[in-house]
Amino acid sequence: MGQFFEGERSMVCVHREAATMKIRHKLLAGYLLAAVLITLSGLFGLYGTEKIVTLLQSKDDHLRSIVASASQLSHAAKDVETSITLYLLLGHKDLKEKYFEHVANLQNAVESLDKTVEFPEGKKLLDLMC
Repeated sequence: MGQFFEGERSMVCVHREAATMKIRHKLLAGYLLAAVLITLSGLFGLYGTEKIVTLLQSKDDHLRSIVASASQLSHAAKDVETSITLYLLLGHKDLKEKYFEHVANLQNAVESLDKTVEFPEGKKLLDLMC
């Protein structure tokens, strides 16, 4: 049992006051535990997000290299088309030389794209172009 004190309102039990403190401590411990778990969850989330961003950036760099090589291939193909059209229309020898230069650039662009493409169907398509 506890000690009894007489006060203005009523007698208060020290034992009951000690029990109230235990509940207060339990609530405080529960809130602290929840805060720690939330913090850990947030830290794991940040770590996971960072790993995902790093993975996507490496994929993004590879994708950019493929797009750049494909753009270079498209540009080289247009140059070949333009030079052969001008040669056929005008018939100048220097235009014929330009045509062969552009064909060599087109072959280099195909080889460059072939190095960056990894899947077999894309490689088959590039082999048809050479």
